[in-house]
Amino acid sequence: MTLRTEELKERLNSNPDFSASSLFFDGIILIEICSLAIWMKVFMGRAILVTQKPLPFGYTFAVKGTAEGWGLAMDERKDRLREAVYKGKLRIEGNTLEFTRMTKAVHGLMKVLREMVTEGLITIED
Repeated sequence: MTLRTEELKERLNSNPDFSASSLFFDGIILIEICSLAIWMKVFMGRAILVTQKPLPFGYTFAVKGTAEGWGLAMDERKDRLREAVYKGKLRIEGNTLEFTRMTKAVHGLMKVLREMVTEGLITIED
């Protein structure tokens, strides 16, 4: 699936939770939704690059999982990211301290992803 990376970047930069929480972050977030990989370079509260092409620099932290895990995390009723991670449905790789510090930004990211899934711009399937 081809993702509208510019649209995702614009939505992230418009999300107050993402912007405020990532203000002092300089790193790369990798999101793997089944076979869809999204690399996001974030610097001082802004996503400055969103791509589906692998970056040679790796990532600061990654959130990875199957359709079942992402389905749980993006439940329409509430943000269930933490539950999906605790139940082992999603896994965090890389710098888990940075992931923990960036939790509010990740919740903002989840809100944007959930909106894009609802609008049919991202498909979650194994």
